[in-house]
Amino acid sequence: MPRRYRTIKGPAFAGIYMNTTSAGDMVLELDNGEVMVFKPHHLEEDIPDTFRVKATANNYSCHYEFPNGVDIKVNDVLISDSSNVYVVMETETKNRNPKGVFKGRRVVTEVL
Repeated sequence: MPRRYRTIKGPAFAGIYMNTTSAGDMVLELDNGEVMVFKPHHLEEDIPDTFRVKATANNYSCHYEFPNGVDIKVNDVLISDSSNVYVVMETETKNRNPKGVFKGRRVVTEVL
């Protein structure tokens, strides 16, 4: 997965890291296809918001991106569209290689 960066101040630019110049500046290919050079302190890595889950059936653990508009908390029980049951172990993990956006449902539990 290529590394993405976005500007911290000034006009909003985002793109894929291509190279570093001999002067130490960073070269990005912007989302519109244009190539621009930035000072490293003007950029931050654009890492998606992710969370870590652990499967209930074994010790398998992985990271997923948050679905848009969904609030997920530690210890939530999730069931994926492929019928795997997970427990949320961490949120805000900023993992660079998530499996993708989580597709499934939250299991709502009620005290008996």
